[in-house]
Amino acid sequence: MDQLADAAASGMEIIRKARRYSSLAGLADACLEAIDFLLNYAADTEKTNNPEQLRTLHELSSGNSATMEQLRKTYMYSDKVVSSHDKGRLLDLTVAMEKIIWLIHRLIRLRQPENEQTG
Repeated sequence: MDQLADAAASGMEIIRKARRYSSLAGLADACLEAIDFLLNYAADTEKTNNPEQLRTLHELSSGNSATMEQLRKTYMYSDKVVSSHDKGRLLDLTVAMEKIIWLIHRLIRLRQPENEQTG
């Protein structure tokens, strides 16, 4: 849980910095909304311990590496991100997102009964 809190705090700082760049502002805002939703949903799921919410959160947090990789490629090879500094920020942003989502996924997997764990 501490790792998730640290990753979320670090991710928020990375998002804040990325929002300063016009080429990344829209993506940074989308990342902020996604993290906000996932963390709030995870907190609610923790409180209610609802099996359906656990399954939904597990599904939402599965397979994010491929999604983040595709997002990186799309931005990296577009005309939006041209400077190496912007590309570095893009990488920071997507890696931070990936880490937060992965940690949520790990926590959810640990909460699921063994016979319900998938992937």
